Amino acid sequence: MRHAPRRMFGISILTVVALAGSTTAPLAAHAATTPQCGDIITTSVTLTGDLQCVGNGLTVGAHGVTLDLNGHTISGSRTGIGIIAADHNDLTIRGGTVTGFHREILLGYARNLTVRDLRVIHDADGENDEGIYVDQVEGLAVQDTTFVVTSASSAMYIDASVDVRIDDVEVTGGGIGLGMYTDRSSITNSTFQDGNLSLYDVTKVTISRNTFTRSHLSSFEVSGLLVTGNRFRGGGIHVEISATVLIRGNTIQDAEAGVSVRSVAPDLQVVDNALLRNRYGIRMTVDVLAELSGLTVAGNTAIGNGAAGIFIEALGRRLAEDPITVSGNRLVGNGFSGTDTDAAGRRIDDGLHLNMPVGGPVTVTRNHTVANADFGIEALPEGSVRDGGGNTSFGNRNGCAGVRCR
Repeated sequence: MRHAPRRMFGISILTVVALAGSTTAPLAAHAATTPQCGDIITTSVTLTGDLQCVGNGLTVGAHGVTLDLNGHTISGSRTGIGIIAADHNDLTIRGGTVTGFHREILLGYARNLTVRDLRVIHDADGENDEGIYVDQVEGLAVQDTTFVVTSASSAMYIDASVDVRIDDVEVTGGGIGLGMYTDRSSITNSTFQDGNLSLYDVTKVTISRNTFTRSHLSSFEVSGLLVTGNRFRGGGIHVEISATVLIRGNTIQDAEAGVSVRSVAPDLQVVDNALLRNRYGIRMTVDVLAELSGLTVAGNTAIGNGAAGIFIEALGRRLAEDPITVSGNRLVGNGFSGTDTDAAGRRIDDGLHLNMPVGGPVTVTRNHTVANADFGIEALPEGSVRDGGGNTSFGNRNGCAGVRCR
């Protein structure tokens, strides 16, 4: 991996059990034996009843094991770990509820792990606790699983892992609903409610067809991110120190900013999104224009955003090396509650508001503006953008500035 894991846990099953504070001597459990709290599972097992544990629940101690909860619950007393599966490959955990532990499930140092049809309820609120913690796994599938977090902790934290596939997962609550340090991963068909999705030092990740309610997607030091076909209500997409990011075909509404960029984001593409009733549809504020080198903002529809449909500001004079294009966007009815000002003191209450250094490679073309509060397009100072033609203004109070609109 390119990066060190956030934190390490033990190098063997027995070390993990010891660190977790197990008070029960581990026993080998077999298919014909109902496991008890503290047992080590060495063959596939189907539970026949609930387990109520003090300390650890169950530990998987062999390759190729399936632990089927069979609709039952493994519960703890806010100590220990519910299910431990480390140092063994080709494992499946499925079909029940795990709740009440310091960590409900701990996975690591393994290949080809599957978690599905689980309900993970996490209410611990301490340092280094999550519903599921994953470290250094190659090939993880989490499917049809529900997380409920009633504290400020995370539903799931995935560290230093590759080939992670998360599909049809529900996350409710948590400070960070789901945190990921991964390579070659995807999250699809899932829902996040009051729990954010945070990506750190990630490469080649796809976020597709998910629903976010009062939840944000944030990326930090990410390369090769595709965010497409998602729906956001009450939360948006935040990009910081990331490269080669494509945000395409999402619907984002009722957020502080539908898409926000605060620092280096070369080769960012924000295209074909619907940005509705946010404070800002798109807000990008960087120190120098070079941080947005290769930016494309195209084909977006921004309607009813309070401050501006699109606001892009670069303060310093270092210009971008690659072209920046703002084209084909539709900007309607924005700016009617705008009270902010840009760094030059101009009020931000327009369809498209740009504050750029003079002479940069920024082209503004074929944008269509209708009934925005002040300008349809305000691109100042003069000479800060190249007028690519085809921009239109209808029913805006002051038409356009910095480019010609017909």
